[in-house]
Amino acid sequence: MNLALSEAQELLRRNAREFLEEASPASLVKAMMRDERGYDPTLWSGMIEQGWTGLLIPEHYGGSEGSIVDACILFEEIGRVLAPAPLFTSAVLGALVIRFVGSEAQREALLPAIASGRSIVALAFTEPSATWDESGIAATATPEGDGYSLRGTKLFVHDANMASQLIVAARLDGNVRLFLVDPNDRSLRMTPLQTIAGDKQFEVVLEGVRVGREALLPGGSNELDAAFQRATVIKAAEMCGGSQKALEMAVDYSKQRIAFGRPIGSFQAIQHKAAEMVTQVDALRVLVLEAAWKLDEGLPARLDVSMVKDYANEVFRNVTVEAHQIFAGLAYTMDHDLHLYFRRVKRDEALLGDSRYHQQRMAAELAL
Repeated sequence: MNLALSEAQELLRRNAREFLEEASPASLVKAMMRDERGYDPTLWSGMIEQGWTGLLIPEHYGGSEGSIVDACILFEEIGRVLAPAPLFTSAVLGALVIRFVGSEAQREALLPAIASGRSIVALAFTEPSATWDESGIAATATPEGDGYSLRGTKLFVHDANMASQLIVAARLDGNVRLFLVDPNDRSLRMTPLQTIAGDKQFEVVLEGVRVGREALLPGGSNELDAAFQRATVIKAAEMCGGSQKALEMAVDYSKQRIAFGRPIGSFQAIQHKAAEMVTQVDALRVLVLEAAWKLDEGLPARLDVSMVKDYANEVFRNVTVEAHQIFAGLAYTMDHDLHLYFRRVKRDEALLGDSRYHQQRMAAELAL
């Protein structure tokens, strides 16, 4: 395995950083936390023009057919600036689920629309149990006429307010299946949730929503797990980017803050914190790239995926906490930017499985 980035990947990283540092400053992130939409149309349009919405979509569906490693490179840069846009929701999670679980007709209808930015597809999977295991799905799909009737409550549905299509998980004959649902259906209620990250997550209540047979995605648990594995590694890359930025902010501050006549970075306690932070972030980046490479090569990666998400949860939390220790009380003020990263930790820990969930998956892979 060669972890060195290609010339094209280095160009992707450089262009992404230049674009995002200008288009997504911290002031925009804070403004979007208060905005009802939760995203900036100008930033979103720029992402579409960059071709990022089609990165994981095959060329014959209008995408650029990038690799999982390519997506990890991009999302590490997105994580550095906490870009407020539905890119992960639609162009990663939504697109991968359609690719792996959907039918050819569903791919032809939805993937070009996702790639062009004309459609935003959001996944409604988790419920009050908050688990990403299928055992947590209680919503039901009942055959009715030439289609199905969906009932149940979905929680923590990201960006549902801007979605043109929802992918809803429900039980059909005891098995978890996915259905395409119109978010504007009158039998569907959508309520915004207050979150520590200030992002847009929703409760979606299905009260007998009727869908046709063509709304059922034919793939099963194995196909869904393949989509989730890829999305999980990309989310871990985004968390790595946030950790890297928090580290950089803390190190820069330790060089500038004077105490007892010298920069606080010259004190051994601060040096040890910084050394541990940089070790964790670099180790996480290696794990991300290794897992992404295995997925691109078609190698078994279930253990690697859970290991990297478990470690990303730990590193993002540890690095932001230690950064706050270096800044002391200053970073807890709303005027500072570091608290934005600390807020994202809790959101990203839960998305696609917390540490307990992934530790259980690792134990299963080890046959324990």
